[in-house]
Amino acid sequence: MASLGLLVWPVLFLGVFAYFGWSSWYGDRGLLARSALEQQIQAARADLTRAEEIERETLRRVQALRSDRLDLDLLDERARHMLNRMGRDETAILYGPERQLF
Repeated sequence: MASLGLLVWPVLFLGVFAYFGWSSWYGDRGLLARSALEQQIQAARADLTRAEEIERETLRRVQALRSDRLDLDLLDERARHMLNRMGRDETAILYGPERQLF
């Protein structure tokens, strides 16, 4: 009986140690969850960078169409594209979907 009492504390300690060790590796806030979260953060940052690039390009194009500094070439190009028209003396250069101009 006395030897059983001597085994309770080490077994209890090992059980608690094993629980916290498992939780630190596989738990909701463990090392594996942290690496998955870091991958999600990197993907979100890449999406943010792409969105900011698109926003800058869109703002540049919108500012070129402002009335105080109107870019007539851009306005003409955009109108012809939207109306699907071109002049008799113009040549159409077709781009694939992966190389769209706008």
